[in-house]
Amino acid sequence: MSYTIIIGVLLLQCQLGNCFNLIEDSSGGESAWSGCREAVEVMVSDNNNHSNQTCSLIFLVDSDITNFQGGFLKQSILSQGALSIFRVNGDMNNTEWFLQLAHSARQVRQGSWCSVVVVVSESRTFLATLANWSLKGRLLVWASRLLVVTRLTLLHIHSLLSSHWTFSMMNTVFLNLEQPRPNLRCVAYSHMPYTAAGFRKVVRLAYWTPASTLTFFNNHTLFPEKFTNFFGDTVNVSALPFMPFWGEVVEDVASDDGSSSVTRYTGSDYYFLITVANALNFTVRIIKPASWSQATQLVNERVAYICAVYHILMPVRFEQHDFTFSYEFSYFSFAMAKPSLKPQWQSLYYPLDGLVWLLVLLMLLCTPPFLIIMVSRGGGQQQYLSSSDGMGLTVVMQDMIGMLLGQNLPSRLPITTSSRVLVAAWLVFVFIIGSAYRGNLTASLTIPKFPPRIESLEHLVIGVDRVTIPSFGEIHRKFYSESDSPLFQALARLLQVGPTFHQGLTAANEKKFEFVAQLHSGPERERLLLVVQCGKIQYHYDRKQE
Repeated sequence: MSYTIIIGVLLLQCQLGNCFNLIEDSSGGESAWSGCREAVEVMVSDNNNHSNQTCSLIFLVDSDITNFQGGFLKQSILSQGALSIFRVNGDMNNTEWFLQLAHSARQVRQGSWCSVVVVVSESRTFLATLANWSLKGRLLVWASRLLVVTRLTLLHIHSLLSSHWTFSMMNTVFLNLEQPRPNLRCVAYSHMPYTAAGFRKVVRLAYWTPASTLTFFNNHTLFPEKFTNFFGDTVNVSALPFMPFWGEVVEDVASDDGSSSVTRYTGSDYYFLITVANALNFTVRIIKPASWSQATQLVNERVAYICAVYHILMPVRFEQHDFTFSYEFSYFSFAMAKPSLKPQWQSLYYPLDGLVWLLVLLMLLCTPPFLIIMVSRGGGQQQYLSSSDGMGLTVVMQDMIGMLLGQNLPSRLPITTSSRVLVAAWLVFVFIIGSAYRGNLTASLTIPKFPPRIESLEHLVIGVDRVTIPSFGEIHRKFYSESDSPLFQALARLLQVGPTFHQGLTAANEKKFEFVAQLHSGPERERLLLVVQCGKIQYHYDRKQE
């Protein structure tokens, strides 16, 4: 099997030959590593057998532990997918140094399907510091296994396992050297946060001796599942209204002491959470944060166990969170509705197409000169051209326009046959155009002509001046601004983060923004109502995603 070896040395120049020698306790006694080395090999192999996959190994070795045994690494560990060794030496309060360590180890962890982190140290201070910074640096996820090889008293083991989230809630096992040679004995401990007794406790999982290899207590497994049963315990959940996923309804309930209000929750994510709570046997306590950033911050601070409303998977969120899998797909959508148009003079123009209006104008300009030519060739009919009403061409133009507008026939009509045929043709033309115009005018006034709808992101960034998005949209604006897409970058410049969905619509209606669009997210086939304010005309329509 092919494998990769990664040797990481942080703040200590460790020669390869010195890193693969037998570890000896500096006090002269048997160290935790030298005593439990074979137990680690057995436990790593047992983990691979139960997980049905070969996990990469990440070693974090305290500088007080002198070196490793090369034979063990070559025979067993090198068969794994990857091996990383980080020599941990430096100031325990050096923030930058520990963040560098956590970042380097996390990169190795992210490069494999599963990983086992082996920490070798006999210092309580080292283990406590590492627990804090591994949490801040997101070194571990639940799929990771943390094996701490140490030599401490039972009191210190219980204290470390109970007081640090990394040890108590993550997939952590302490392998403690309790008896040196010749009665060599290593015991594995783990912290169970939820038990049938109703309190947290540290349990013994197994013990290892050279004679009996690995023996389990009370049918325990090496890395037991801690969250398959909460035994009715209470779990804090942070969430804000975000329909259709999470909603809050305040109802007045009558009681003997008077009426009181009760908050009831609804939404797909709420029902999903309740289903999980029933399956895992826990009670939900909802903590309402002030903002979405505080909702996730409460989880980071371990005040809330879950932020129940789903979060879209985006690259910028990987800076603070790890994702396991997606259980729901959602898309950002915008929509435009039928505008409530005010009466406009353009309604008189809409019944006919622009080309038709152009042809009518050409006919109106060309027909009078032809009529004048025909009348003048008839001879003796000059009274039509030189009437007392004005110039001849002006009189003919007035008559033509009058017939076009449906007025009575003028009393001064030419008597020549050719001119009368031309006038009759004009009357037929006027009748057809007038009938079509009057019919279309009724339809145009009943069904007004609306501007073209915005149907794509390209049209949106061109057609609007401002796009509002609720407070959670700051991370979306960052994502759009860092994108290589010019459309996303243009959208980021238009985004105004802050107002809720309803506040954005109200502001668009009351403040009369010239162009305002409300951006909202929702699942497939969800009906969305959004607003684009165009001048002083407000557009509303529902769009159903297919």
